[in-house]
Amino acid sequence: MRSQTMWQIPLLLGVALQTASTASAPAAPITAPAKIVAPAVVVAPAVIPTAAPVVKSTAPIVKSAAPIDTATLLKQIDDLKGQVARIAKKQREAEEKHETTHKIEDAKMNILQARQTSQWPEGFFDIQGTNSAIKIGGRIKVDGSYSGGQKSGNAGDSMFVRTLPLKGADQKAGKSGHFNGTLQGSRIHLSTITRTAKGDVKGYIETDFGGTPNGPSYTSATGSTSTQYGVRLRHAYVTWEELLVGQTTTNFYDADSFHTFLDNLNVITAPRIAQVRWSQKLVDGLSLHVSAEKPNTDYYDRSAALLDNANAGKSPLPDFTARLRYEGKMGFVSLRGIVRSLQVQTGAGDTYASNTATNIIPNFSSRQTGWGLGLSGQLNTAKKSNIFGMINVGDGLGQIVDDATGQAAYLQLTGSTDSTAMKARFPNRFATTTVVNTVLGYEHWWTEKLRTTIMGTYTKIKNPSFAPILTTSTQLNSTVKRAVANVIYSPVKNIDVGLEVYYGIRKTISGVDTLNGTTYYNHAGNEGKCTQVMTSFIYRF
Repeated sequence: MRSQTMWQIPLLLGVALQTASTASAPAAPITAPAKIVAPAVVVAPAVIPTAAPVVKSTAPIVKSAAPIDTATLLKQIDDLKGQVARIAKKQREAEEKHETTHKIEDAKMNILQARQTSQWPEGFFDIQGTNSAIKIGGRIKVDGSYSGGQKSGNAGDSMFVRTLPLKGADQKAGKSGHFNGTLQGSRIHLSTITRTAKGDVKGYIETDFGGTPNGPSYTSATGSTSTQYGVRLRHAYVTWEELLVGQTTTNFYDADSFHTFLDNLNVITAPRIAQVRWSQKLVDGLSLHVSAEKPNTDYYDRSAALLDNANAGKSPLPDFTARLRYEGKMGFVSLRGIVRSLQVQTGAGDTYASNTATNIIPNFSSRQTGWGLGLSGQLNTAKKSNIFGMINVGDGLGQIVDDATGQAAYLQLTGSTDSTAMKARFPNRFATTTVVNTVLGYEHWWTEKLRTTIMGTYTKIKNPSFAPILTTSTQLNSTVKRAVANVIYSPVKNIDVGLEVYYGIRKTISGVDTLNGTTYYNHAGNEGKCTQVMTSFIYRF
């Protein structure tokens, strides 16, 4: 269109100028007055490109026989120039609009591509054809440990302090040291982000190999052996805005209260529980988190068996938790609470094995309310160094405090084979235990690559006053204590190499249990203790 306009302009101007020059030429001499007649205007034929359209001028046609008015012709020329100028202006505006439209479309495409690639968090990559991105990560952790004096309570792979063999009651206690190597602490995790019109939806799933180990396997055809570990689900949850649904660390704890330890299977742990959680920011630095979580009535009975919902335990309601957290430049502080509903229910014909016979248990049902309060925090000192700690107290906490797992409550029942005296001493009852748990530690960063963490823990478990003093073979604890120190060096960003010394001791319940002059149990309490030295190599990806 613009090319046509360009050749039309000189053509129109040529016609107009030719007309003007002819009209202004001198006239022939006149001997008598007469009306001036303009000479005929001769217009040379214009050469017009065959492919171009003919432009029709809207100006009046000058006839050779008409009188010539120079002012009128000049005005017509100006009008033609104005028309040409307006046509050229419209053409430029059309072209500019076209270019602007293309620029807008290109900008939209660039924004869309940026959202799908460069605007994802670091490490995420786009899933083609979707509005989602994915990130894969994990770690390979190789541990070597030596437990001096006693073998650990879980196939030697880690030192479970609350189940250490008891001196004087277990032949495994006091034996020669035990060396072990394991990769159970290795992990694999997957993170996802999906963009929606109402915010990002995020998912996270993580497994390790801390499940029940199957031990070495042997293939006769090849003569090779390999160690088999059970895959264990650690986390699997979805978050959207303030909502979290899935399995992760119980809301009763702050996840960052647990610092870096090499034996992170057992030094200090918090249960990971299926839950629905709502988090709400109140003011800058202050947030409230509430949840309803999967319950479990974990209890023990007269035979010291650790039982739960797989047995007579029931959970009429979920566990309800609340956590108020304030975080600032100096660190954070968190006030926490939990309420639990614990219930046991037996039916006629239910049995349990006593030391002498199988007792038939009567119908029995009882319900207790468990509760807990906690205070935790971290005080930043210099650079990355910090002091951290927590205290938890409550009744019926059980599995919520790792050292009290299986001891949220005590169930006392008598059966058909119990004597009259035993039934008088052990009436059917169900009551919660009281737990106090404390943690205090310090993490010091010597350099950006070298750090040290030291920590001590203490847990006191108080059983119901009517609970019996069980035999020396019992694993029911009254106190559990730990002391841990490590040094970890990171030669490069993704690698940690460390050495850790871990000491643990547990002591079981003690006392004398008599009725009408008869001593049922006389137990001073036994101890199980162990020192473990561990080295670890960790590669994160």
